Amino acid sequence: MYRFKAGLKYPLRRLVVTGTDTPENFSLLFGSQQIPDGHAETRKEVFMAAETPAGSPMAAMGGFYDQGCPRWSPRPASEEEEKEIQKQVEFSRTFSSFLRPP
Repeated sequence: MYRFKAGLKYPLRRLVVTGTDTPENFSLLFGSQQIPDGHAETRKEVFMAAETPAGSPMAAMGGFYDQGCPRWSPRPASEEEEKEIQKQVEFSRTFSSFLRPP
């Protein structure tokens, strides 16, 4: 088994992946009504996973974090999240095209 310290990354990702990243659950787990700092970034990573090719570093990390996950059912992305994801996907495609040999 890996000896990896992920801080809040692992529980936040598990909440996002299972669609249970709600204010009520944050209150139960973290003791306040505040949403943890990494929540938005974690949601973006989960949504980007669908656009990530198998074998990429991001896919490998996602597989590590999601090992043993009971189900993959994140809440739908908001309109703002959708725009940000599309922007990131386009950037990644453009960047990848520069790395390919001519």
